[in-house]
This record gives sequence, C-alpha cells and structure tokens, in this order.
Amino acid sequence: MSFEERNTFIAILTDLLVIGLFVWQISTRAATGAFDGPDGFAAWGRLVLVMTGVGILASIALTILINIALRLITGQKMPAHLVDERDQLIRLRGAQVTLLLASGIFLGGVALLALGFSLFTALNVMLAAFAVGTISGSLTIVVGSPTPLA
Repeated sequence: MSFEERNTFIAILTDLLVIGLFVWQISTRAATGAFDGPDGFAAWGRLVLVMTGVGILASIALTILINIALRLITGQKMPAHLVDERDQLIRLRGAQVTLLLASGIFLGGVALLALGFSLFTALNVMLAAFAVGTISGSLTIVVGSPTPLA
C-alpha cells in the first residue's frame, strides 16, 4: 500500500470518527435544548468551531500514530512518496467530487431555508454537505488509485 493510499484510508477513518462525534454532540445538545433561545446559534457555532479544531488535531495525530504503528508492526521502511501525473489527476478528481457534492448539498440547505425549514435544520444540512463531500472525495481517490490495494 502506498503512502498516499495509507493516508487516504486514515483520513477516511478520522473523518468518520469526527463526523460521528459531531452527530453525537449536536443531537445530544439539541435534545437538551442547548441550541434553543437567543444564544442557540452562537452555541452551535462555537461547537462547530471546536469540533473543526478537534477534527484537524485528530487527523494529524492519527496519521502520525498509525503510520508509526504500521512501521513498527510490519518493519517496513516508509514507502516511496512518488507522485506522478496519474496520481495528481486522481487527487484532482477527488477534489472535484468533494466540491461538487458539498456545493450541491449546501444549496439544498439553502433551498430548505427557502421552503420554510428552520435555520437549525438548514445549518446542519450545510454542515453535513461538507462531511459527505469530504468522505466522497477520499473514496474517489481510493477507488481511482492506480496501484493495487494490499
């Protein structure tokens, strides 16, 4: 497995964990009324900012820890970090998928507002847009990978 494939799998794992934590935090806090009242959306915004930071830190930490653990377990040296034009095109395709899905679902959230849904619902749909886009883009990279996954 190449270095890029390994890091893409780690990114997918991290994204799923952080998204799960996001969903749990938002649903738990919504059930307790943390987003009700005049400061509700400020509380939602603070949660999103904190969780974004947690996601970035978790991604960095898990990437480092898993790469170290795999190196210790397998005894393999760090795989070559060579990127050719095909790898670049696959990454570009992943970025396109991410942007298209995130943009489309984001516009769906705006449409929900236009249809009279609550701002809370629309904001969460918009937040989900980026989660779906990120996971889909990473999966596109894995599926388009030129090397066999081993």
